[in-house]
This record gives sequence, C-alpha cells and structure tokens, in this order.
Amino acid sequence: LQLGVWSVVPGNLEACDLDVIGRFQALRILRHPRLCSYLDIAKGKHGRVFVMSEHYSVTLEDAVALRGVYLSPGDKPTGVPLLKVVMQVAEGLSHLAAHGIVHGRVTPWTILLDENGDAKLAEWG
Repeated sequence: LQLGVWSVVPGNLEACDLDVIGRFQALRILRHPRLCSYLDIAKGKHGRVFVMSEHYSVTLEDAVALRGVYLSPGDKPTGVPLLKVVMQVAEGLSHLAAHGIVHGRVTPWTILLDENGDAKLAEWG
C-alpha cells in the first residue's frame, strides 16, 4: 500500500475550493473493498489542491505485460485470473453507480492490484 498524491489547479480559486473540498468530504466516506480510498486533501501554494488516496504500485497494464493475468487456470496458475479482475472491477463500478458516481476513466492504469492480486479502482469520483 502506498500513498497516491495528485494536484488540481483550479481556474476560479475561491469557488473551486468550496466545490473540491465539499466533494472530497463526500468521497472520503465512501468505502468499498474494490475502491482505493480517499484519505486527505490539502491546499498548497498558488491555489493548488492536493488529494491523497490509497495507491498500489501494480496496475492491470503492468500485470498483463508481465503475464501476471491469465484467462484460464491452465494458462498461468501463479498469476491473477482475468475473470477475477473483471468481476472485482464490476463490483467497484456497481458500488459507485449505487452512489450516483460514474468513474469516467476506467483504464488499465486506473485498475490497481493489491498484494493479494485483488483489483482496486483508482482515480474515481
């Protein structure tokens, strides 16, 4: 588990501050085993807003490139089954949808795998 940090540079600083911070508080309480949790938000210099979240270093793209994802048990028994990843991503997306949130950017880079090979969606909300 790592800490992911990224910044948002708002156009209208004051309006954005309230919007981003208010939205963050709602996202922060949303928890699910298939979602990387939002942890904290901080305001930096020049109006930058830094968002901190749970992060894992292995993406789905990395796992596929390393042949760590397989289609059937006979292909590679030491990797992560693709069906498991697909089902877990669907669980995360379903949970977001139930709360009126659309991920909007599901890619092999926003699907992370934890130390157990379980999928977690990053950069949602």
